[in-house]
Amino acid sequence: MRAVRECELQTEGEGRKSLVEVLKGSPPISAPRPTPSAWSLMDLLAVKECTDSRFLPSAFRSLDPEAVDKRIRELEMLVEGVAAKRRKCATA
Repeated sequence: MRAVRECELQTEGEGRKSLVEVLKGSPPISAPRPTPSAWSLMDLLAVKECTDSRFLPSAFRSLDPEAVDKRIRELEMLVEGVAAKRRKCATA
């Protein structure tokens, strides 16, 4: 997305680069992919924030709010543990 935006913001003229040229000059994205636990955490955080259950997928509508909170706490600890391991590996 950054490269597309950079391409769109170029001024008109001879020095204008194509999107392919902008992409070739862009730094690689180094953000790690989320783990399955991180995806589950994001899902449950969205469930918790939802104010109208009609907007939730059917699998989430009948979840007990207390069970959601408990699982969020468990996943937060798990995800933080994975993130700490990644940080440790990155600095080694």
